[in-house]
Amino acid sequence: MRTLTQFTLEMPDDVPFYENEDVLVRVRHSTLYDYRHTPDLQDHFMQCSDHLSRNPFVSLLPGMDEGDGEKVLDIGLRYYSGCSVRQVNIHRAIYVWEMITDVEHDTPVPSSRVSPSLLARAYSCLTHAYFELHRAAYNGEAVERDPTLPLDHPLPTRTPNPTLANDLLYVAALYADAAVQEGLVSPITLYTASWILDVGKRDGIDLKRSARYGGLTYLWRAEEARTREYQAEQKKKAAKVAKAPNAYICAAPGCGIAGNEKKALMKCGGRCPMARKPHYCSKECQKKDWKAHKAYCKPDDELSERPPGPPVDGAPKLNAEDNTIPLPPPLPDANYQGPAHAIEMDIPGEGRVRLESRNLTPAVLRWMRDMVTAQ
Repeated sequence: MRTLTQFTLEMPDDVPFYENEDVLVRVRHSTLYDYRHTPDLQDHFMQCSDHLSRNPFVSLLPGMDEGDGEKVLDIGLRYYSGCSVRQVNIHRAIYVWEMITDVEHDTPVPSSRVSPSLLARAYSCLTHAYFELHRAAYNGEAVERDPTLPLDHPLPTRTPNPTLANDLLYVAALYADAAVQEGLVSPITLYTASWILDVGKRDGIDLKRSARYGGLTYLWRAEEARTREYQAEQKKKAAKVAKAPNAYICAAPGCGIAGNEKKALMKCGGRCPMARKPHYCSKECQKKDWKAHKAYCKPDDELSERPPGPPVDGAPKLNAEDNTIPLPPPLPDANYQGPAHAIEMDIPGEGRVRLESRNLTPAVLRWMRDMVTAQ
């Protein structure tokens, strides 16, 4: 199950924001850092704004002639994101990054100026670019060619091309494997590996052991290590929840809001013992559940019957014939930041997805789940 994290950033008034800077930050966050050491996003935004202010795009261009690999990498990121340049140019971004990775490039960065770290980051950026081309080819989204540059392979057009999409995904995987071999396990390398496995699962093929992908030993080794980490994290989390299952999911029927921590939900203030004390995401849910909980809001020795357990699936059962679109609840203030809440939903084409947020209220999360479920 994929976990999506929604966040809102509150930037100081004196920090400039550049067009497409959000794209640039997301790409940098996904490509330039080890997945275990990605920077705080707000700090990253502020650092990126400062970097853009101190290093206008035109100031970087001499670096291409000087063989300055760090400036070349930065230029590629600007072209790729469309930040501080006229428009997005994926084709040129790839050409620029290959100045670092390809010794046979027509204008390569001297190998003496390419450190293992720089090489790994360039490979990671190329992974992102070719994964984006893969996605575009599959969906039939045209990617514009730069007529001033050579073209080593076809670019996606408005006609979906699964064969081209598969070839581009393989190129992305090759670059991901190279990045990991150089010591960088970035989020995009792991995402690419996960995507390949999901495609294989969909088609009933073990791509990890296929003739095409089987030789990517560094990538699969990193993917397997991350999978073991994730499984250990989930096991630890499940053990924590098992000790107090009531504390991690809203007790109101049909709610489905969960908390990553006990403090994310408010507990009943009544006389019921802590072991079975219900927790709620909001006062509205507590009021909604009071009629059902009232009879059990007392010590165990005063109960005449055993109380029900915590809810298993909070998703409401919707009537397929009811086409009414529910009105969205009031959106929180732009500066709202509460405890981390989560909700699970089934998204067509994605499967079960968990959405986590500190900036959306439980009511908004439920509305999003209900809208997706109703489609």
